[in-house]
Amino acid sequence: MSAIIKCPNCGHEFDGDETFAWIADDDGDPTVEYQSCPKCGIATQPIFNCSFCPNRIHCKLEETCGACLSTDFDSFKIVRR
Repeated sequence: MSAIIKCPNCGHEFDGDETFAWIADDDGDPTVEYQSCPKCGIATQPIFNCSFCPNRIHCKLEETCGACLSTDFDSFKIVRR
């Protein structure tokens, strides 16, 4: 059973495995933990390309949105396992 994570931005609780990934660091090694909220789009790395945004199907904005917000990995708190 995976952990349920609470978004630091909107408070949405979601399965941590739903958006967790390892991404490449500056040397190309997969060592950076990536997490994003499936509801508001805040992530540990900002998404500046709307085609990669997890909320693109619901988005009606013409400018930068919440998916371009970023926070550190530790701000996504485990609320239950």
